[in-house]
Amino acid sequence: MTRCSARARLSLGQDVFDDIGGGAIPGWISRMETLLVAADERGELLPHIVPVDTAWLITAAWTGVQIQSQKLSGRADLEQRVSGLFKHLMPSVALPGVLGSLRMSPDRGAQVVAEVAAARAAEEGGGEPAERQAGAAEVVANGAGVG
Repeated sequence: MTRCSARARLSLGQDVFDDIGGGAIPGWISRMETLLVAADERGELLPHIVPVDTAWLITAAWTGVQIQSQKLSGRADLEQRVSGLFKHLMPSVALPGVLGSLRMSPDRGAQVVAEVAAARAAEEGGGEPAERQAGAAEVVANGAGVG
């Protein structure tokens, strides 16, 4: 183990690495890649974006924000931190014309949770799903912050 790696483990605590594990992360990366590919197909991404690489990077940054928020504030500032992350990342991913339509406010995570709950309730009630097709870039920016 390198010195830097050992310092990271000591500063974060073993419980962080046990909690994260590898279980869900590959699925998060895959979902993010799917969203980025769809955004690319709609012409929403900057030309240099490679969805597989960007999916990995966004997921890693999002995971880091989660860890730091947990360790420093017990997740009390998580929504604000995720919002800040996407406000910094998305200008290097999405076309300028798309940025104005992205909702990256701290309360966006709660809105996504409410939208998903409404869609599930509609499906269980036998009605049509309440889901709407959002631009993948918006889902990337907003949906990834839930968790």
